[in-house]
Amino acid sequence: MSYKDYLMVFLAIQYLIDEQSVICRMGNLIQTNASKECSLYYAGEGFSMQTATVLLQVEAKTQLKPVFLQKEEVSNINEKFKKDDQFGYPINYKGVSEY
Repeated sequence: MSYKDYLMVFLAIQYLIDEQSVICRMGNLIQTNASKECSLYYAGEGFSMQTATVLLQVEAKTQLKPVFLQKEEVSNINEKFKKDDQFGYPINYKGVSEY
């Protein structure tokens, strides 16, 4: 295991033991890094996580495959589920929300 793997395991264990302290620590680190002028994510002096707006972007790609149509005779004649020579119906979702 690499050093990064050990850190991820340590973080996961700590999160299971005391979730609130891990979240607070992450918030403090984000706030500290965002307040530094040389930071890639500089948000200005006096940046506070308590007054910050959070944007959440979700992107999901999946494929719906009806299990009740697995017979070759039925699935080949249903063109709605036959896309690009693959059986199934693709679903692509992308959304942004703020709170």
